[in-house]
Amino acid sequence: MDINGQQHIRTFCYLFDFSKVKQYTNIRYPFPADPPYVPKENPCGAYLYDFTYQKDAAAPRAFLNFEGVASCFYVWLNGQFVGYSQVAHSTSEFDVTKFLQDGTNHLAVLVLKWCDGSYMEDQDMFRMNGIFRDVYLLHRPEQCIEDYFITTDIHGSTAEVAVRLRYYDSAVATRITLYDAADTMVGSVTPVEASDDAAFPYHAEITVVDPTLWNAEQPYLYTLVLDTPNEIITDRVGIREVHVANNQIYVNGQSIKFHGVNRHESDPVTGYAVGFEQTKKDLLMIKKHNFNAIRTSHYPDVPYFYQLCDQYGFFVIDEADNESHGASEYYCEGNESWPNHVENWNKPIADNPEFTEATVDRTRRCVERDKNRPCVIIWSMGNESAYGCTFEEALAWTKSFDPRRLTHYESAQYRSKNRKYDFSNIDMFSNMYPSLESIQEYLDNEPDKPYSAENTLEVYSEASGNWSAVVLDYCRISAKGVGTDFAAEDTVTLTGSAAEQAGQEVPSCCTDNLTLASPVRLPPLAPVPQREIPAAWVDALADAMGQGLPLYRATHAVHSCLLLRAGKILYRCEDLGRHNALDKAVGCALTEGVPLAECVLFTSGRVPVDMVRKAIRAGVPALVSKSMPTVQSLELAEEYGLKLFIRQKK
Repeated sequence: MDINGQQHIRTFCYLFDFSKVKQYTNIRYPFPADPPYVPKENPCGAYLYDFTYQKDAAAPRAFLNFEGVASCFYVWLNGQFVGYSQVAHSTSEFDVTKFLQDGTNHLAVLVLKWCDGSYMEDQDMFRMNGIFRDVYLLHRPEQCIEDYFITTDIHGSTAEVAVRLRYYDSAVATRITLYDAADTMVGSVTPVEASDDAAFPYHAEITVVDPTLWNAEQPYLYTLVLDTPNEIITDRVGIREVHVANNQIYVNGQSIKFHGVNRHESDPVTGYAVGFEQTKKDLLMIKKHNFNAIRTSHYPDVPYFYQLCDQYGFFVIDEADNESHGASEYYCEGNESWPNHVENWNKPIADNPEFTEATVDRTRRCVERDKNRPCVIIWSMGNESAYGCTFEEALAWTKSFDPRRLTHYESAQYRSKNRKYDFSNIDMFSNMYPSLESIQEYLDNEPDKPYSAENTLEVYSEASGNWSAVVLDYCRISAKGVGTDFAAEDTVTLTGSAAEQAGQEVPSCCTDNLTLASPVRLPPLAPVPQREIPAAWVDALADAMGQGLPLYRATHAVHSCLLLRAGKILYRCEDLGRHNALDKAVGCALTEGVPLAECVLFTSGRVPVDMVRKAIRAGVPALVSKSMPTVQSLELAEEYGLKLFIRQKK
């Protein structure tokens, strides 16, 4: 079917189950690591499809588009090799004009499970392979616009909407017109040649008087029409500016705070193939709960996601399809020393010049595809890959190509000490799972960049049951901001059963629609009286240690938490995160009415200050871990009367 120049061959949303087992891994590569090589026994899937094509004299060019294929693929059309591509969550386009024939055409696609790009697609998620986004033919005129870049600048009571263009072979007559939301024409111009711009050698500007600006609360959109003799392109424009000043992020001159979520494109039935209606449902649900920002963790989302974000009003951190988390273990036999991870993480890939081209390519694919979406205000270079020359180049290119947006890369803090690094093209300081104390310390030390507490509020989604004990504290410090007194924070009081269950006020940065599934009252953070652990509990701890309980796992990515009462194990919970395992154990106890003041917690992982805070909130008198707590953890535990025990390895 031909709709507006697109012939949808078929949405090949079929993911090959190559291994017969649903595969999930967080850090370690799902194959023996030897970058850039992958196993010779590399499973593959073959797609064969016949379709009918009739050449259109007005639009004789044809481009075959694949919007998402994991991990790499080869394409043949009518028995002729068309090309190869990789980067799973990125659009790949092939000019197939010379390969097409009138009548029936035979398309063949071979998808491989792994390629060298798999070393840079080690995201914490289920691993699936195949074609999972739309596949279509795009019909274009012989001479037409190849690409365009829309930017906006605000000057007091006026704004400039600039359009930079390039054409395929030669320029064609073009009229660019801007309409407001009521379909009233705002302005109309013809582009002129700009010889000093090699990337987009034709420019046009439209002045908007008293513009209505786009933001997450008022996502006002104009319509831009690019009219050429044989083709009309329409797009939506949001007039907005973003910049950093005084260690804060400003949108349209107003200081803003992100209250956002990380969002994976994943469905329990269709896997990576998340359709339009499901995407729309997700965004409406997120909007309903008063979030204003989304990070596309950890790759670019399907193209219509951004169009919906433009419409519904979300600030988007658009993340490149780049994560080499497995490289953190490449030189770390035994996996015991975190400083050793940090020192060596960037050696295989992030600071390896052989991967610079691939890293920049992944960044360019993300930026080039989504450059015209007003919802995107920050480009993220990727996730959990450490830092080095590859990202220095990617950041430099991004800032050169699009200086009007901000840049972000949390993993810049992970690098070796063998040289100095260039951080000049990163606009904000990011930290994953930070403690409250570390956030406050950063804010108190007169930083030169805004703070991005990445993944801080994952307890919203990852906590078991209703026990997200530290979420209120993070909301409060978020509401505080820089130079604002805690007492000045805005709060909303829950009403009805939700207020009875929570028993506390919640900062407005959470949600005024908060509901709890079961009647659990979160204990306030108040000093716990000094309590000596009964001898029976000490004996129970000793017995549990003597039994060699399985608190240690083959991989550090899985953590255990035991909850004991009167010498008996009530719950044993496991999770990929130590915080989550503790959440599950305490959540079970709260749900079933177990008196936590009579319980003891065992945890397999390290004990950062946030875990101590959770234990204090729960009201348990003792916490046992496998390793020495941090100084902050010891100080906090002593202040609130929590007894910490260290379990010695046998």
